[in-house]
Amino acid sequence: MLNGPLPVGTKTSVPRLAPHLVARPRLELLLSEEARRPVTLVCGPPGAGKTTLLASALSPSATDRSVTWLCLDERDNDCRRLAALLHAALTPSFDDELAPFVDQAGPLVGRPMLDVLDELLGRIALHDEAQVLVLDDVHELRSESALVALGHLIRHAPPQLDLVLSSRADPPVGLELLRLDERLNEIRNADLAFSQSETAELLALHEVALDNVDMRSLWARTEGWAAGLRLAACALQTESDPGRFVRSAARTEAVVSDYLLRELLVRKDDAVQWFLLRTSVAERLTVELAEQLSDDPRASEYLGDLERSGVLVTEEGEGGWYRYHALFGALLRARMERHDPDLTRELHGQAAQWCLQHEMPVEAQRHALAAQDWEVLGQLVAWRWIDATLDGGGCTDDADLLPAGVDDSVVSTTTGLALVAAAEACRRADREAADLYRSALDGLLDGSRSGIHQDFETWDNERLVLDVLMGCSFGSDERALRASVQLQNAAVGDPAAAGLRHLGVLRGAELALDRGDFDVAARDLADLSDRAEGGWVGAEAAAFLTLLHAASGRPAEAEALVDPKPCFDADLDGGGSGSVDRAFFGGRWAWTTPQASHASRLAVALVHALRGEQRCAAELLATAVAPPTGLASRSLRMVERAVRAGITTGSGRTVPMDAVAVAHPLAERALVALGVFEVITPEGRLVPVGGPGERAVNSGRARLASDDVARADEAVVPWLATDIRGSHPRTQVEAAVVAALAAGGRGEHRVARQRLVEALDLAEASGVGTPFLQHGSRLAPLLQRNLCELGDRMGPALDLLDRTRPSSSSDLVEPLTDREMEVLVHLPTLMSNVEIASGLHLSVNTVKTHLKAVYRKLGVAGRRQAVVRGRELELI
Repeated sequence: MLNGPLPVGTKTSVPRLAPHLVARPRLELLLSEEARRPVTLVCGPPGAGKTTLLASALSPSATDRSVTWLCLDERDNDCRRLAALLHAALTPSFDDELAPFVDQAGPLVGRPMLDVLDELLGRIALHDEAQVLVLDDVHELRSESALVALGHLIRHAPPQLDLVLSSRADPPVGLELLRLDERLNEIRNADLAFSQSETAELLALHEVALDNVDMRSLWARTEGWAAGLRLAACALQTESDPGRFVRSAARTEAVVSDYLLRELLVRKDDAVQWFLLRTSVAERLTVELAEQLSDDPRASEYLGDLERSGVLVTEEGEGGWYRYHALFGALLRARMERHDPDLTRELHGQAAQWCLQHEMPVEAQRHALAAQDWEVLGQLVAWRWIDATLDGGGCTDDADLLPAGVDDSVVSTTTGLALVAAAEACRRADREAADLYRSALDGLLDGSRSGIHQDFETWDNERLVLDVLMGCSFGSDERALRASVQLQNAAVGDPAAAGLRHLGVLRGAELALDRGDFDVAARDLADLSDRAEGGWVGAEAAAFLTLLHAASGRPAEAEALVDPKPCFDADLDGGGSGSVDRAFFGGRWAWTTPQASHASRLAVALVHALRGEQRCAAELLATAVAPPTGLASRSLRMVERAVRAGITTGSGRTVPMDAVAVAHPLAERALVALGVFEVITPEGRLVPVGGPGERAVNSGRARLASDDVARADEAVVPWLATDIRGSHPRTQVEAAVVAALAAGGRGEHRVARQRLVEALDLAEASGVGTPFLQHGSRLAPLLQRNLCELGDRMGPALDLLDRTRPSSSSDLVEPLTDREMEVLVHLPTLMSNVEIASGLHLSVNTVKTHLKAVYRKLGVAGRRQAVVRGRELELI
């Protein structure tokens, strides 16, 4: 019974602010007059900064309202005591007439608690002065009567009285209704957490110097928790190397461990402590998982109590998930590991199985690794690898599918781990390691088969995918070919069958490119690019088909598949990241991969080179970043070397090249497209490129180089007399050009004109123009002499003649605007100014203005010269 004066002095004292106080205007704004609500709830775990925020934001210097503070504790669960405290706290702010009412506790004895509150609230309502009542540590109120009193106070407080509740958990007082009525202002743990800038200011106030990286690391590790940051800042003041202290996770966590133990663990009874330790092995919890790990049917009750009491366990979203604060979880796990390491591994094993059953492979893998359950771990990493392979061709930013720290003897004796280790070796282009792990895998699969999951009892599909991957990475062989065929016939009943079949066709086509079976590759790639429309498989098929067309001297067919501008505006350099992006193939957007992006870049560079646009080819190639070795097939790697060597050195020259790349069929075809018919190996050995046609043209080049023009066609003419339809278009064009030059050199003007017509027709049909530019200085007089005799071919001949003339300058003094470029592009069409204006939706005068600017910037006097100059600069 309360029968004397109620001591409330310390209960109503406003807490003293810390000496190193960080101003937090973003939070104080939530407590300002503008954000005022009848009830404000400030909810967060211990040390979140609730009390400090309220003491700062509601200080006399910060607000004009009268603020009363009442700090609650467990003794206040007595409803009469709570009512008396509220009277004692609120009365001094009003007239003296209320003082006798609460001067002694006696008048409260025997009276219903709610009547006492109603009388107090009624008296407060008679006064106009606005008042704020801060109830600190509301989570201490647990008794039913105390919570009833608190709820009554909240519901019936007069407009003059605003309530601010500070608590570690939501009090059960009908907050949902307050939210619906828009009477509740909430400041949660996410709001209370320090931002990075606030963390930097706190460290500066403690005179702690950290660079941005270490500061962000400390902030991330503490999750912005105010107490953790302040404790760390105090510890860092005495450190000679604060950065090293921060980088040591163990030392950082040790600073706050005593606080966490005192506030969050030791105060709990033994059953709750044991529950916390056992469940801490899981970073995220549900009631079901907590019950399994703790082996305690009261798991739901514990989680609810812990969440309400503010222990660092928070419910995430609406899925019934809880998680431990990073520092508290780390502390619990460390204590559990020291207490019983065997039990810890057993609990991780249970968690792994639970996560497997609930389709959470990432979490299951982490637990399996901690439990040292190698079979489950192998199964999981194999799942992730096959998913990455089917979803994006093996392109993933998660490069380390094989967990670090697993002993090689474990990898070699675990099916799933050996499989992924072999695949990872392919990614690194490490043939020796790939062979080693695949041999280990073969031994495991051909021996006893103890599969854990029914989908992985045989590992047949995974084994086939690995075989195909090794063939694409290191070169086509019989095993890879058989595997690609088997994948293409994957069982229809398999959920992944469609993906496996598409993968088998795609990689089978790559193997065909690797062995030079271009007809098969072209057929399968064309079919796949249509059937797999919109997916990464279709994009890779279209990209390789584009590259094959370009290397085969068919620029028009290549351009029909990939539109260079929208493709490369999509930022598809590959960048080595292994990401899957979007690109424009065949008139549609599709998912693509670094390999597809790079193949298409190489193809477009080849197209530019075939058309004689060497500058464009070189610039495009300079911006192309090859994907990581393991994300590029052997064919793509070989073509990459050939294209870079050919474009860098220049058309028609001998280039340095390793013999391995020269021997690759697709790389050799790309070299021919670039006019490279001979390479020199690092050992100084000359290696011919191509077949009879290329050797004949190379002989003609040598004659021309020695000014023996009349005999330049000795090898070329016999070859042209054969069936050349299957030969490379570029070689055909240059052979006809060489024959025309030789005939002209001998004075056989009719034959020269015939050969010239033949060359122009071949160039028109194929789109290949480089040989004309390559032999431009010799060819120009011949073209000039025969212009009048060329008939319909005069236009193309004039264009080629213009391009063979030497340029006085290779660069623009001032770049053209977009509109000026649009006008320039229309000039070769012979459209009138009126027609150009109509096509561009401009006035004729505007077109004339743009023309004057184009002429000035190109340094020319008229339209014809502008066309010539634009082509010299490869603008049109």
